[in-house]
Amino acid sequence: MSFFDTKKYRIFVRNLRLYARWNDAWYHDAGAYHSILDPILAEMTSTMVDGVLYIAGHARIIDCFPENYPIPAVMAYAYNKNRQVPSIVIDDELSAYQLINYLIGQGYRRIGMIAGRMDNIHTQRRLTGYQKALYKAGIPFNPEWIRYGNWDMESGYREAKPLLDAGLSAIFCCCDRTAGGLYRYLDEHGQRPGRDLAVVSFDNQDLAECLTPGLTTMALPLFEIGHTAAQLLLKEIEGEEDFRHKPGMEIMLPCTFMERASVCPAQPQESESPAAFH
Repeated sequence: MSFFDTKKYRIFVRNLRLYARWNDAWYHDAGAYHSILDPILAEMTSTMVDGVLYIAGHARIIDCFPENYPIPAVMAYAYNKNRQVPSIVIDDELSAYQLINYLIGQGYRRIGMIAGRMDNIHTQRRLTGYQKALYKAGIPFNPEWIRYGNWDMESGYREAKPLLDAGLSAIFCCCDRTAGGLYRYLDEHGQRPGRDLAVVSFDNQDLAECLTPGLTTMALPLFEIGHTAAQLLLKEIEGEEDFRHKPGMEIMLPCTFMERASVCPAQPQESESPAAFH
């Protein structure tokens, strides 16, 4: 039984299938996007639904609900351009900060990052968390230790070499698939995560437990995002809240730290401060 069932609401599900239609191109083509979205919103308005919950594929600023949209609405896992609609999202910055702080606590100071796309919100906020953790620990930030990829294994494999050639002892991957590519590179070069290189990541996909050794990562609060979004929508439907009077409302939920064997305490010499970068 779903959360809405307990409140005696019927649920209508409409899958926009945006990635199946256009892969990543849909968010650059407003006309194509609205050709799919607008008829569905019109259908929901005509059938007089009580509320609309939009669940995104991952965090973007989405032009979904028009200004003064007459039906209660909530955005889950993305940011809505209409600031009258609240957004429930991952706290990428805090979670990345906690992950890097964990590495620092294990004695690591030469920490690189294999990020996602440079213009991606998850990338930007996780990078900010990474930088804040370094700053708090007094570790200089070296932009050459940040490599950008495409959220896939190929990126992890490709970007491993320049980071290892730079003498890094720990790498933060922005997703588990990227970490899988890094694992493959290490294996081909006779190295092992958790012994020769500390590796941490994001997502906690099934892959994280299947890798050898198991991958230390951050589990995304997907259930919590959906549950919180549903609670907010019901509060607005039932008159307990009016988010139009709270513009720009964002609720950020932290990830859960999943410690496995891809990190061991750093060697004593690692704890020495690196030279400042200019």
